[in-house]
Amino acid sequence: MRKSTTQIIESLPALRTSDLKYWETVSNQYLSGRDNSLLPYWVTYELSSEGLILNYYLNGSQSEQFIEILFEPSNLGIGDVWYFSCPASGRRCRKLVLWKGKFVHQSSIDHVFYRQQTQSLPERTSKKWIRKYGKYLELLSQQEKPYYKPTYAGYSTKLAVRATQALHRYAIAIQNQNEVWAWFGQKPKNQG
Repeated sequence: MRKSTTQIIESLPALRTSDLKYWETVSNQYLSGRDNSLLPYWVTYELSSEGLILNYYLNGSQSEQFIEILFEPSNLGIGDVWYFSCPASGRRCRKLVLWKGKFVHQSSIDHVFYRQQTQSLPERTSKKWIRKYGKYLELLSQQEKPYYKPTYAGYSTKLAVRATQALHRYAIAIQNQNEVWAWFGQKPKNQG
């Protein structure tokens, strides 16, 4: 049996430009044992005018990598937007993932998928209907609050419209019980 080489992108450690802003980038920062998206071990980074120098400890070995950072003016005209330049592909991106000891853009990795792309169709569909049912229950609970108003000045409120739409979607799903039960992998109960 051949071993699958499929990787889930969410399971790979990642470095984001927002992480750098969150860490309030000052030269020679040291992160240890933090549960962040970069690494759970230790990382030392230094931000210079040319880019980012990362020193990190991974699987018993120390690694160093230089990543170029690009600053472009915001489309709102307020400040700059930060981008990484992928060392492998040269692609401009805001997120790099750790792959074989180096931070690269996800397009540089073969057979990488998001978790939802690896799920079967019945599993995805059942989760979709569970979310719809949860939204329906949430809207029903909001309708039971003491200050809920279905109409205001003769018009339906936004909450009432959303609740009605959710009820309609849920009713359509219930009408087709065989399809709903098939999504959950069960046989429908005989009604008699």
